[in-house]
Amino acid sequence: MKKTFLIGLVFVAALLSSCTKTYVDDNAITKWKIVDIDVPERSWQAYTDGDGLNLFYLATVDVPELTEGVCRDGAVSCYLVDGETQIVLPYIRHYQNAEGFFWTTTNDYEFRVGKLDFYITNSDFAVDPPVGNRRYRLVLMW
Repeated sequence: MKKTFLIGLVFVAALLSSCTKTYVDDNAITKWKIVDIDVPERSWQAYTDGDGLNLFYLATVDVPELTEGVCRDGAVSCYLVDGETQIVLPYIRHYQNAEGFFWTTTNDYEFRVGKLDFYITNSDFAVDPPVGNRRYRLVLMW
């Protein structure tokens, strides 16, 4: 019984240790930067697929801090700022109105060198453009 237990323990330890890869640069010094981004209401544009379906809203912002090095070797995290609250993206919220209709709104983002795309998509794909200015906080680490 002890032998079977020991063999099982060794097997599990081997499995767990073989599933992880760690990259460590002992000489690295982590740098970080916070960039606040205001997206005015007029920046949101409606887009659909080729059939005129799947409506979403997109706002593209120039972010020179998104360098090739940050995009390739760093980490990018983005938040929707609502007053004193920061909401990590993607942000998904469910709604119901007085008429009993249900929908979900998804706020997410994509980035590339020098650019950041913000998306807002309603699950019912209703023509309901973003209202007001939106503030985002981008955290870059490299």
